[in-house]
Amino acid sequence: AAMFFLSAGDKPSGGDDPWKAWGFVIGDWVAEGGGKPGEAAGGSFSFTRELDGKVLIRKNRADYPAANGRPALSHEDLMVVYKDDPQKRTSAVYFDNEGHVIHYAATLSDDGQTLTFLSDPTPSTPQFRLIYAKQPDASVRISFEMAPPGGKDFSPYTTGTARRK
Repeated sequence: AAMFFLSAGDKPSGGDDPWKAWGFVIGDWVAEGGGKPGEAAGGSFSFTRELDGKVLIRKNRADYPAANGRPALSHEDLMVVYKDDPQKRTSAVYFDNEGHVIHYAATLSDDGQTLTFLSDPTPSTPQFRLIYAKQPDASVRISFEMAPPGGKDFSPYTTGTARRK
């Protein structure tokens, strides 16, 4: 019989993983961007379990080529995803190297194939939607969309595909 021991910080793997259904996005990814308008030239992101699995941390980097007189730029962001018990939802807070902070509600589609982050609506700022859609080849299609303040008509801002590293 095999024996193993758990340290104080370890937990047995099993049915209490709150992120199990999110497995199709957890891990390290490389973006396949072509650098066309609305597409990064390349980049990467990861979703990792942190704090004994209580939160997910998404780190993202996208490199955009120079276009229309704008210099090339690198966009980096960090998002903390957590189960928000008082609101009975999964919430996220996003920070980036451009000074943006966005609060999201996260939902997984009934079929478990699409993860959507929808920003909390405010009267004076656009609303944002970030979608990860599992593809048949195990890649993920990513779309970041915006709607005008008070509007619900989302338009794609950037799109791309990523594959596991």
